Amino acid sequence: MQMTTLRNGGLKLLAWILMGVGVFTVGPSSAQSKEVVVLAGLGQFLFFNGYNVAVTYITDSGIVLDYSHGWLLQLDRVEASLTEEERDQELEILTTYTTGFGIGYLIGEELDVRIDFKEHAYRVYPPDDDQFEYLTWSVGPAVYYRVRLGDSGFLLEPSLRYWPNVASTLTDDKQTFLNANGEEEEHKAHDFGLFANVSLGFAF
Repeated sequence: MQMTTLRNGGLKLLAWILMGVGVFTVGPSSAQSKEVVVLAGLGQFLFFNGYNVAVTYITDSGIVLDYSHGWLLQLDRVEASLTEEERDQELEILTTYTTGFGIGYLIGEELDVRIDFKEHAYRVYPPDDDQFEYLTWSVGPAVYYRVRLGDSGFLLEPSLRYWPNVASTLTDDKQTFLNANGEEEEHKAHDFGLFANVSLGFAF
């Protein structure tokens, strides 16, 4: 999929640029003040050998706006991140990028809820057939909470997100491939579903 490759390359370059800035998250110690926090995803790096950065902003009225970008997430490094069918098919699944924005509202000093709108690019490696690529789009709720590490400015931001697919570039959300016996099997578009993460940040 040439379109996927080109888009992935451009977003990957953007992500490398953003890596120098990190993830901007607002978690005001006072509901009346703005705050910018630079974060990087820990789960993506520690478990999937990938990266994640984002930009979040909370207005004086408590509205939360964010943009995030992750890339090079090797999902098959953690079996629990794959479906039973994907494990049985011995697929290697790389998320070449996952990107998008969210909008939400601050419901406590350090707690906010959002609706995330995401695009995900996948590259799938069957054990005995050619690789294939596709895109999916998801829309779902997320909860974020900021834990201040004293007065150092550092913080941890655990999050819980539910990203169900709403569309994909695959016909009927499926892709066929040949297994080791030359038999045709189906891969269903990968769905992130419900998952948790923790980011490390610095507030300024």
